[in-house]
Amino acid sequence: MSDHGHSGHSHEKPPVGIETLFLAAIALRILLKSAPYFDIPSIEPVIPLAVLAGMYYGTNQGALVGIGGYVFSNFVIDLGRGFGFGIWSLAQGLGGAIAGYLGARATRDTYIQTVILATIAFELLINFWGAGWNISFGYFGASLPYSIVHIIGNVVFAMIFAAFYFKD
Repeated sequence: MSDHGHSGHSHEKPPVGIETLFLAAIALRILLKSAPYFDIPSIEPVIPLAVLAGMYYGTNQGALVGIGGYVFSNFVIDLGRGFGFGIWSLAQGLGGAIAGYLGARATRDTYIQTVILATIAFELLINFWGAGWNISFGYFGASLPYSIVHIIGNVVFAMIFAAFYFKD
């Protein structure tokens, strides 16, 4: 199996390079998490960008965008807020890597569905981790509004990126 993904259009030249997707995942998340009055929990474009990277550049590069988008942005954000670097970054990075993996199997027609699936996988991973790897209905119930916002936000980001990326 090639690392170019199964997108069926890997022969197409993407409008931006992998470096741009990597830096956009980091910079946009820092911007959205650091801007005054805009730090809305769960609104972050990392997963849609990791899925795109997986689609066009393969599993490894998609995973890199997903991991880097969370780990490097958390490093900057957490230091800026005086938290230090949090262990949650590793769980988020794993969730981002899953998005890149799923992206390598996506097509233009399944891009938004893949972003939804990747976001659900991310939320399940983060919530199981947050609940100490237990099924905690209280924890999951309290997290549900944030998970819903994350899914909706990622669909909006995916629609914006698709309009830019998938020009015929």
